Amino acid sequence: MDELTKLLVKWDKSYETGIETIDNQHRTLIEMIAKFQRGVFEGKTREQLPGLLDRLITYAKYHFQWEEQMLEEKQYPELDKHRKGHRMLTDQIVDFQKRLEAGKAVAGAEVLRFLRHWITDHILETDFRYARYLREKQTPPPVSSIVSG
Repeated sequence: MDELTKLLVKWDKSYETGIETIDNQHRTLIEMIAKFQRGVFEGKTREQLPGLLDRLITYAKYHFQWEEQMLEEKQYPELDKHRKGHRMLTDQIVDFQKRLEAGKAVAGAEVLRFLRHWITDHILETDFRYARYLREKQTPPPVSSIVSG
């Protein structure tokens, strides 16, 4: 298996946060990322890739906005840091898009690595952190603290 093939992503149960709406949105994002990756891997033309990337960016912005609003409502203490992570992801993917639209060379491996990083770093680490926070916040206090309270 070559390096590019290892960078391809597909939905995996290990990506589930336990929050149904987020998991459904992540599944859609991963499917869109996989479609773009296949386009790179299969040598799609420069005319085709920006359209795939545009749809991915539009959906990612929707997802990030929804997620941030939900985290704000739940008073997530790391929300500002999470927002900054979203901005960095968005800025990088928009940069790839601009380079493609300008006809500049964008190395397929560079884009594939970035998209793989998006999954492994952002979803599997950052999003799992807020999911854990939300689960803990919903957990009732131990009976001993209620009785002795």
